[in-house]
Amino acid sequence: MRPRLLLTLLAALLAVGLTTTAGATKGSSRAGEGSRPATYTFPADNATVFPEGIAREPGTKRFFVGSTTDGTIFRGDLREPQLTPLPRSPDDPAVPGDSGDSQRTAAIGMKADKRGNLVVAGGGTGKVFVLSTEDGSPRGAPLDTKPAGPSFLNDVAISRGYAYVTDSQQPFLYRVRLGRDGPVGEPEKFVAFTPVPPAGTPDRDGEFVYAPGFNANGIAIDEGGKYAFIVQSNTGEIFRVDLRTRAVREVDLGGRTLPAGDGLLLKGNVLYVVQNR
Repeated sequence: MRPRLLLTLLAALLAVGLTTTAGATKGSSRAGEGSRPATYTFPADNATVFPEGIAREPGTKRFFVGSTTDGTIFRGDLREPQLTPLPRSPDDPAVPGDSGDSQRTAAIGMKADKRGNLVVAGGGTGKVFVLSTEDGSPRGAPLDTKPAGPSFLNDVAISRGYAYVTDSQQPFLYRVRLGRDGPVGEPEKFVAFTPVPPAGTPDRDGEFVYAPGFNANGIAIDEGGKYAFIVQSNTGEIFRVDLRTRAVREVDLGGRTLPAGDGLLLKGNVLYVVQNR
């Protein structure tokens, strides 16, 4: 029997409205102390942001949004309607290569931890970026997953001092250890999924088998840090990864699928799934 999970679908970006239209600011300003805007607005000169990933910093009112087009990251306050871009750091000769900002050409999924680390999946760059939530400065050089072929690092989840990163094109779940000042060591291939099989191969029911297109996408981890849930976008299936044993099992959705599943949010035993199309 596959593990069961109660699911709720969302047609919003995890309950946060985002717009690049400057005119929306006036109507979305807060009505009183303690209230929150209905819409958060990017600067007027950033009309081609195409936001994707979003992260809330634990214990604060700050949140972050990334741009798929150029890797810019914007910081917001839950109480204020206007977002501001984090400054890009100049290349730092003390760090091998450079500080990482010039390599961050896309910012896809992201998560923040209590230590001030903002972990960003770099999409087609194949790199993971760790920044300071305080000023956006890189915490070390970019982490290269060294993919053997096309890669798309897509989403991030953080639990118990580790960041877990999905790759929609390479059949791996990566893990990065986090310290007080950023990453510790290089990314590891924490779980290996089944790669794209040759044509004509029989179906392998219940296994996380990669297929042409976008595979592992959104990821969410339970509060106890025992299980990670990952949606496979092209098949609409959801899988559970035991973070202690690394065992992978398909979640029983009662015969339904969630094609184009993207962002995930797990609250108790309810998994919210954003279908991006």
